[in-house]
Amino acid sequence: MLEKMVGNRAHLVPLIIRIGVGLAFFFSGLQKLLGIAGTVGFFGTLGLPIPGVTAPFIGIVECFGGLALLLGIGTRLASVLLICDMTVAILAARLPGAQGLLAQGLPNGWAAVRTELLLGLGCLALLFTGPGSTSLETNVLKREIP
Repeated sequence: MLEKMVGNRAHLVPLIIRIGVGLAFFFSGLQKLLGIAGTVGFFGTLGLPIPGVTAPFIGIVECFGGLALLLGIGTRLASVLLICDMTVAILAARLPGAQGLLAQGLPNGWAAVRTELLLGLGCLALLFTGPGSTSLETNVLKREIP
């Protein structure tokens, strides 16, 4: 019965991942850019280099990377940039500190890393699959952007 309802819709998987991950990154980046002073301050407390440059850069990468995923244009490039973003976020903000995974251990510390880990894994899946058949790359450009 389930097979009859769902059928073979594997071509929709990249679209579903692109929508979920793209929206999360778009709004996260937008929030960073709209509250840039707070973002710069937060990045400074993490010890990230040149927070006045790093914060807007990450906000732009997340906002436009999320938009790229949503549209399905430059999906693999956006995925690589966002994987790097999530790796740094985990290493700089989510592992250390009193609320971090290293201090809390498992299972309590899982909450510190789960969002960034899942977003990074979603981008990794898109890096492997590409944008899918329901993307601008496939339907408008008729080729995948490297």
